[in-house]
Amino acid sequence: MGKIIIGFSGTRQGLTDIQLKKVEAVLNKLKNKYTDIEIHHGDCVGSDQQIHEMVVAKNLVQSIIIHPPKNAALRAFCENCFNELIIIKQELEKDYLERNKDIIAIGELMIITPKENDEIVKSGTWMSYRTSKKFNKKILLIKPNGQQEVWPNENMANKMRKKIKKQ
Repeated sequence: MGKIIIGFSGTRQGLTDIQLKKVEAVLNKLKNKYTDIEIHHGDCVGSDQQIHEMVVAKNLVQSIIIHPPKNAALRAFCENCFNELIIIKQELEKDYLERNKDIIAIGELMIITPKENDEIVKSGTWMSYRTSKKFNKKILLIKPNGQQEVWPNENMANKMRKKIKKQ
């Protein structure tokens, strides 16, 4: 039990139906394991807005922390979607990349939902994935086709354990 802090990163084009269902399933599983779930997102149209609306409508978390971008052109203004059971706080507006790094830094688990099935270079969502790996965060990557990847995966974890034992 206890608390878990989740960081979320997704595409402004929005989630596929399967991605949305898988994120909901993950949050429901976490609800059975933790008494306090906090989710952080970047307050952009598309995936951030969909996740925000879903967790509010279904009471899947205890608190939502919004990290809005300075550029309001793609901002969803999610603070206007709330209920009495969920605490919603807003951080200061920042540039996209700076704000994404804040979300990654605080998240114990990163849920990342790109619009592509294969990694690309010019994508804020995939950049969040790569940065999360650099920060050695636990990552749940949910691709548009529904395929899920966890990092570090069990093979990676076993290699790390063997390396540590040798030292």
